[in-house]
Amino acid sequence: MKLAIVALGFSLSLVACGMEGTRAPDVAEYAALNQQVADTVGTHCATMTAMADPSACTAERDRYAAQVQPMLDRMTSMSDSMDACMDAMGHTATADMNSTCQSMTRELANHLQAACTSSDLTAQQSEATRHCQAMGTMTGTEASRASSMMGSVSGGMMSGGGMMSGGTCHT
Repeated sequence: MKLAIVALGFSLSLVACGMEGTRAPDVAEYAALNQQVADTVGTHCATMTAMADPSACTAERDRYAAQVQPMLDRMTSMSDSMDACMDAMGHTATADMNSTCQSMTRELANHLQAACTSSDLTAQQSEATRHCQAMGTMTGTEASRASSMMGSVSGGMMSGGGMMSGGTCHT
């Protein structure tokens, strides 16, 4: 019995030592949320560029804002832990997910302010296209970062030696 307790204590010590690091965020949830944002942006862009009636612009803009803003808020709330994990894995140069989320939020605010301010349908469509291209670039960056964090299918190793295991980010 005494030997079992000592062995258990030793095993727990090994586990605790191996588990040092930053608590791993839910990368799969973040990636899925980012994909939802990208899909929502795509739908908005398609709707705006196909729009034949300038008066429908405000309704589409408001629908889009109501749908995408909560997604961006959730991504932003998760992004600090994503960056901390990247830092812990030695990938400081790509620990920019919070910055990109903030840029997406600013881009959305700019779009909501600029969209539908003209009665010219071409101007409305041009603004939507500009916004969709900017958001597409940023959601692409976030997808790339999340993919890097998830690592390869064959063991979770990231290039450069970092990995996620046991719910912890470490090098």
